[in-house]
Amino acid sequence: TEELALTLRISASQARGMREFADGLGLLPDTAAALSAGTLGLGHARVLVDALAGTDPLLEESMRADLEQRLLAYATGNPVTPAQLRRRAQRLLLTADPDGAAQRRRRAARGRYVSCRPDSHGMAWLSAYLPAQDAAACYAVLDTHARAGVGVDPDDERGLGARRADALTDRLLTGHLDGTAPTDGSADTSGSGAGPVP
Repeated sequence: TEELALTLRISASQARGMREFADGLGLLPDTAAALSAGTLGLGHARVLVDALAGTDPLLEESMRADLEQRLLAYATGNPVTPAQLRRRAQRLLLTADPDGAAQRRRRAARGRYVSCRPDSHGMAWLSAYLPAQDAAACYAVLDTHARAGVGVDPDDERGLGARRADALTDRLLTGHLDGTAPTDGSADTSGSGAGPVP
């Protein structure tokens, strides 16, 4: 992996992802063939590799082959997006291997984390990898507060996306959730690297 990263001038994590994808394709010959022939997109192939070859515990070979055929037929016979294909794959996996699916969910939940990635113009991405139910519940709380403030102040031109972001900032930095951004530096941001919003 390190040699691949140096050769391609990419990060070690990117190289590891490429290696894992290649190894996964080795377990899904029909997916590899469809990708090579151009009848399956790269994004769709990544979904199939992740769902069928990236599982832990691994699926039984016969089950994996059957699910591959069913998902390939769905992906190539319908105008579906990778996200739609992923949802279909998750449903089929849950039905075909419920015990394995439960194990994989527990294992995935142990890998939950929060990350911060800087972006341009003084901005950054704050991301959280959470169990789906928790993520949906967190988003619902932010969305509820964002929508509740629409129309209250006629001079407030923020969109819903900005309102959700401000509600998140309020909750994390002040412990309150009122959907307004700390614009005067009054929030306690000691050690956080945050600053006032101009």
